[in-house]
Parts: sequence; structure tokens; C-alpha cells
Amino acid sequence: MTLPPGYELVSVLWQGSSRVVCRGREVASGDRVVIKSVLDRRASSQTLGLVRHEYRILSRLDVPGAPRARELLQHDGRPHLVMDDLGGLSLSAWLEAGRPDLGQFFRIARSVAERLAELHGAQVIHKNVNPHHILVHTDSLTTHLVDFSISSLLQSEIQKYASPSVLEGALPYISPEQTGRTYRAIDHRTDLYSLGIIFYQLLAGHPPFDAHDDLECVHCHIALTPPHL
Repeated sequence: MTLPPGYELVSVLWQGSSRVVCRGREVASGDRVVIKSVLDRRASSQTLGLVRHEYRILSRLDVPGAPRARELLQHDGRPHLVMDDLGGLSLSAWLEAGRPDLGQFFRIARSVAERLAELHGAQVIHKNVNPHHILVHTDSLTTHLVDFSISSLLQSEIQKYASPSVLEGALPYISPEQTGRTYRAIDHRTDLYSLGIIFYQLLAGHPPFDAHDDLECVHCHIALTPPHL
């Protein structure tokens, strides 16, 4: 992976079919950064738009629980979003070592709730709260949120009906209104629903619903009550 001039690659954090997220270092200052890059010069307008949208969201945010956008660069025919690296390990990776004890649960739960309160106070709905987008500092168990590519600055919006395969967000964690099948507005409560699923997973060791495909997952969110712990 080639980064824009002035930055050195440290490690690749995540790579998908259209985007890659790397940890890097700014050569001049030595600052640690995270760089989200589009992989293909011929990427779709939707993929390009997500990176630019995230830059606009982060540029207006000034809260401790979200990274600061440093710049949006065009290099090798592709956009590269450069952000401050706040450190931490994804909650999904942290959970691979096992379930937290109750003390750890309450510390993480309180920290994530505070992060969301900061966002909502800034009139931002994250819309994709899941363990991959929560980074945990393993010493203090404080957290911050990442990936604002589908976040909204609106106080509420309506999700149109769509196939589960093209819905925005991680399906096991999206709210019923994000499925487009309830005809209810998406507001800050959609993040709280996702947070509740994460709390369930932290305590039970697994999400509340065990769906075998996307359509069943959507049905679970709309029609089923999670099993009692």
C-alpha cells in the first residue's frame, strides 16, 4: 500500500474490496496518523463520496471521542483521508480474548455512552456503531469511535425500503428504523439501539440474534425480542 508523500506506513488496520485503513506516521512531525484510502482509481462515485463525506463530518466535529480530520489528499488518482491516530484496539479484536468481567463491562459501557452523548450533542448520528468501530485503550478501558462514513448531520432522516444487501451499517447492529421497513425516522436513538446490542454481546459473549442470512437478520430486529440473559 503506497501512502501519499510525507507519510510512512506503519501497519494495515483493515482492508476491504474498495477501501483500506492504515496506521502511519507523518515524516515531518513524527505524528501518528490513520489514513483511509480508496483502492481503485476507478472507484464508484458512492465509494468516493463516502470518504469525502467522512472528511466533512470530522472537520466540523470537536469532541474527544472522535479523531480529528487533518486533510483530504488526492494522490495517485485516489482520495486519502488523513486523521489523528487516537490509538486503541478495536472492541471486536479485544473481545477475541474473551468476555469482560462486570467491572470491565461497566467501564467500557460508560465510556462508549459518553462518546455517543458527545456526538449527539454535536447533532451527529453515527449510524454504524458496532464493535469494529469502537476502539478501546486496553490500559484505561476508555474508548473512542471511528468510521463516520455514513454518519448524518441531520436530527432525523427516513431510510427508504431497500434490499438487506445494500442497507447501510453492520446488519447485526442496525436499528429497526435503519432497515427501511418501519417507516420511522432515524435519529440519535438508532445509535442507542446499536449500543444496546453491543452491551448484550459484552455480557453474553454473543449478539442477541443468531441469523443465518441478511433477510433473517432484518426480521430479527423488527419482530423478535432478544433472549433474556
